[in-house]
Amino acid sequence: MATLGLNAHLSIERYLLIFHNAFIQKYSISLHYVPAISLIIVALLYTFICIVSYPCKSTYDYNAVVCGDACFTLNPILGPLGWLIFYLVPLVIVVVSNLLLIIQVTLQKRRMLQANVWKKNLGMVLQLLAVTGVLYVSWLPIILTSVINVIHLTPVLFELQANWLLLGLIYIAVLSSPLTAIVAIPELRKEIYTMIQGWRGKIMHDRVGPVTITAHMVTKGTQQM
Repeated sequence: MATLGLNAHLSIERYLLIFHNAFIQKYSISLHYVPAISLIIVALLYTFICIVSYPCKSTYDYNAVVCGDACFTLNPILGPLGWLIFYLVPLVIVVVSNLLLIIQVTLQKRRMLQANVWKKNLGMVLQLLAVTGVLYVSWLPIILTSVINVIHLTPVLFELQANWLLLGLIYIAVLSSPLTAIVAIPELRKEIYTMIQGWRGKIMHDRVGPVTITAHMVTKGTQQM
């Protein structure tokens, strides 16, 4: 629940770090630490209030692929509100902030007219598109279908969720996190490449191969005996 919120916060912070670095450095506690800690606390409180303390009994089918959900999600107000606040809104913030960053970089490129600067910014744009694309593919289908099902149950969408076709998409973001990190962090790519080259050199050095024995080697060995 707090994952998308933290991603949204980091997307806004990345924009401020690039274009308003002095401002965010001046108010680092208010703009960095306080929002991050607050998001985690709010998510924990919401989970405790709506799952642990909510006056209803959740029923789960442990033999089904999707065993069920907390009973508070059936509430016509709390159910959609939770999906909207903790999932859809952070996802929209991630996309909008990254799009603003890409547009700002493109406008600066046109003003500066420097090819080397644009080449560096192009890499950053591709990284942002990769991260944003993974989040959208993973979360948007399940968020929209869940909100629709809570407001008005649709058999087709319910079957898609019950058969794990939409819920399984969430794990794309989890499983692709290492690949996304490699794409987004050039220093990590260089370190991995250096590590692979070191392993390859060690393997080549330790490889056992055929040895050609010459007459000089035989004569030298006989003399030593």
